[in-house]
Amino acid sequence: MKKKLLILAFLFFTAFINAQSRIYKGWSTSTSDCIYTIEGEHIYKGWSTSTADCAYTIAENHIYKGWSTYVADCAYTFADNRIYKGWSTSTADCVYTIADNRIYKGWSTSTADCVYTISGNRVYKGWSTSTADCIATIPETITNAIIITIISK
Repeated sequence: MKKKLLILAFLFFTAFINAQSRIYKGWSTSTSDCIYTIEGEHIYKGWSTSTADCAYTIAENHIYKGWSTYVADCAYTFADNRIYKGWSTSTADCVYTIADNRIYKGWSTSTADCVYTISGNRVYKGWSTSTADCIATIPETITNAIIITIISK
């Protein structure tokens, strides 16, 4: 069964993760609930670190689809606490704004536009920090991170 699932992966601007880090679904840290493995500049599907399972590559302030770093494969760009579609930094292409451990839709920082809240090593839907609203458990080793939403099919 395929469905779109919004997942938050945490990435560095200044350095990549040397050891493997994993992102889990909801409150879990079970192997079966591993959504992504991050190793170096690559983000892999599930528990894998196989080149064939590489979902994204991080290079500078860009996220590319698969193992590529080709401009045409750029999925997102980070700039000034904002995430943009593709190679753009145009206001019209702003997907998310990051402020005070919250992720907002577009250029907004309005409470009504809050999509995600980050608290500790958990990511929650909207303004909530309720266990029922936890959508991902993230590595505690990743701090001062920029958040990118990765849509898997």
